[in-house]
Amino acid sequence: MLRKSVCVFIFLVLILSLFISGCSTTTSQVTKNFDNKEKTIVTKVIDGDSIITQGGEHVRLLGIDTPEKGEPYYSDATNFLKERILMKEVYLERDLDDKDQYDRLLRYVWLDDSLVNLELVQQGFAIARFYDNMKYMNEIQEAEKQAIQNKIGIWSQLDNPSNTKTSINDTQTTQHTNLTLTDVDSSCISLGCPQGTQYVASKNSDKYHKCYCSFAKRISPQNLICFSSKEEAEQDRQACSSCKP
Repeated sequence: MLRKSVCVFIFLVLILSLFISGCSTTTSQVTKNFDNKEKTIVTKVIDGDSIITQGGEHVRLLGIDTPEKGEPYYSDATNFLKERILMKEVYLERDLDDKDQYDRLLRYVWLDDSLVNLELVQQGFAIARFYDNMKYMNEIQEAEKQAIQNKIGIWSQLDNPSNTKTSINDTQTTQHTNLTLTDVDSSCISLGCPQGTQYVASKNSDKYHKCYCSFAKRISPQNLICFSSKEEAEQDRQACSSCKP
């Protein structure tokens, strides 16, 4: 009888252990789902947020911006990306749009179970940059917040509050340094406008936009109009009231 009771007790303990282990699985900041993801190999890293994959496809990492060449931490971001994914097998995940105006794929990049876009922000090599309703927005913005608080990477230059400017994401306002790529002039140049441009518009619209606005990024090159001042833009157009970076 005692032996039978011991066996029953051991059986119940095993069942309880399985139940507890099933209820206590840990989760990472973001969870990868292999559905709708394309497997490929990274053959070249252009910079901190741009790569080329097997077959010659150009890919722009979503949700982030890294410093341009000549700006602080450009090399750090580029080298970090090289070390992480160059000549390695990754998964590409799309979001709202398939490609940008330069015909680059817009993707989140996964290495094993790690979201590389998020890692760049955690390391202080990138800032968060989102349009409406994009995936992983909360996770990446939280990583940016932590990097700012800990003064990691590009945020290490935030010692002087007077040397900052405001850059607005969808759900929060963060302070970015003058030395980072939040510079308005850089955003305008990336659209195809000359240096000194502050606002842009489309030939087919009566609204003008800030260069980092999501609507500005959708203007086709053949319809792009560049303004060097707000006064110039307001001569025959109205300000966009819905602009978001």
